[in-house]
Amino acid sequence: MFLYLLSATYQVVSTGDNGSPGTFRWAIDQANASPGPDTITFNIPDTDPGYVCSSGNCWWRITLTSKLPIITDPVLIDGWSQTANRGNTNLCHTSYRAAPDSAGWTGVRNSYPRTVGTLGATLPYFPCPEVEIDLNGNSSISGMLEINASDVLVRGIAFFNGGGSSGSQVIRVKPGSHNVTLRELFVGLPADGSEPVDSSRSDCVFVDDGTSGKLSRLYVGFCGSHGVKFGNTSATTSSGWVMDSSEIFASAWYFDQGDNVNVYFSNVTLRHNLIHSSNNPGGSDIRVFGAGIEVRYDADTTVITENTVYGNGTKGVFVDGGSDYVEISYNRIYGNGWNLPGPGVGVGEKRGISTNVLITRNYFSDNGGLAIDLDSSGASGSAGDGVTCNDGLRQTNNPNVLIDYPYLDSAKLYVSSGDTTLLVWGRAYTGADSVEVYVVSTLDSENCPGEVNGHGEGGTFLTAVPVVLNSFNVSLKVDSLGPDWGSGSLYLTALSRDNLWNTSEFSENLPVPLPVGSSGELVVHESGAIDYTYGEVEVYDPSGRLVYRGDLKGFRGSRGVYFVVSGGKVVRKIVR
Repeated sequence: MFLYLLSATYQVVSTGDNGSPGTFRWAIDQANASPGPDTITFNIPDTDPGYVCSSGNCWWRITLTSKLPIITDPVLIDGWSQTANRGNTNLCHTSYRAAPDSAGWTGVRNSYPRTVGTLGATLPYFPCPEVEIDLNGNSSISGMLEINASDVLVRGIAFFNGGGSSGSQVIRVKPGSHNVTLRELFVGLPADGSEPVDSSRSDCVFVDDGTSGKLSRLYVGFCGSHGVKFGNTSATTSSGWVMDSSEIFASAWYFDQGDNVNVYFSNVTLRHNLIHSSNNPGGSDIRVFGAGIEVRYDADTTVITENTVYGNGTKGVFVDGGSDYVEISYNRIYGNGWNLPGPGVGVGEKRGISTNVLITRNYFSDNGGLAIDLDSSGASGSAGDGVTCNDGLRQTNNPNVLIDYPYLDSAKLYVSSGDTTLLVWGRAYTGADSVEVYVVSTLDSENCPGEVNGHGEGGTFLTAVPVVLNSFNVSLKVDSLGPDWGSGSLYLTALSRDNLWNTSEFSENLPVPLPVGSSGELVVHESGAIDYTYGEVEVYDPSGRLVYRGDLKGFRGSRGVYFVVSGGKVVRKIVR
């Protein structure tokens, strides 16, 4: 929030770009020359030659002849003043209105629901702007709109049709600029929100290291390189950036290694955003070839929370070399990896080892690779190296120390007094201090030796429980948690983490048994004398807890009732 008093106001009354009084270029020059905070407002008449109309919507287009003057002094550039002065003339393209009869913008393309993340945050409405900056095919390596000052707010303007390639930018915030806010902007597409004929080939929004500020309610799309980029070199930092309530989409159509969001420096928070590929993910379009969000080298303390990341070409979220204490929480991450079958979340080791990456309470489904892939291949941009099988070791020279995924040994559902209770027992090693349990949304066929059920994607989060002496157990009432627990088709999966945030891949799936009454016993599928020819078996107590695995001849249980499982069936009841 800007609390300072504005000392002077300069009004734009023409769409011309020759620097004459009343033009946008002139207003920036005047504000730069006036010490202290100023404001730039717009009141352009509809008789101006830059007044354009399309499909019943009208706005004012300023067509640039060259890069705009660098902003060197505090200023508020208020595109919404044109709306206040001339009325709402731009009701948005009909495909992107909040409703057919509404003037509000949904912030959503392709009819995606406006809620993001797993906690139900909602993308806000804001109208389509009445002021549009046509970059006219121009580009600049320092930004067509370059901000080199603190206490700057730009809002209510559309920027589109930039030239250049990777390495040039539409908007750039330079080192030493603090308390910069970019709010309610369209970047990469015209003022009515329609798909541009000439998309910007460069990065759309670029903020340098040594800066701070907020990106809020942005609509950034069809950018040739990156949509939003935080920094450009590793091991740099900022005083803190937040990007929230924005939709970033369809980047990297010109530079095929681009990402929707790219983070190089520390102290960045991404929350309540919708980040996705083109309008038709799964087709031949390369957008986005890279990740929805890529956390690059040494970008520590990045927080990615309550976003929806879907339909990106290779990966949903990728944490690359040397980025520590990254938090990925409460996100919906699905449908990524349709171009190159990559993971929902990948943790890699290019140019350094990423550790202490917390991946918690997210929803995963239908990603081309694993939901979570600890990728020790060292290949930048890799689609992932598949399931990392447990080895009982902590490997400090690999992503998240390759902490072992947990073992889900057994589960039981029982109904008592109308409540369905889920019991789960399992084990976790290599320093795990807690386990999260999920209902599987998407089954995966990859297995490690001795496994048969694949490693699925954790959809519905059920609970987190502590690990005590390498064991854990769950007792949870589940009627209100969504799935049909009586279907007989559900699976559970789980992940481990230690007290340093290192999080594992998902475990092998465990089938959820059909519910039984609270006193119900497991069903024995055959009878007769004890047969020791089953080979390796599993032995359970009446509660459903696994108590032994191995050759039945080696079982030495104490007094009680036990059930022997072989080939997925209870084949023997033993009473001692």
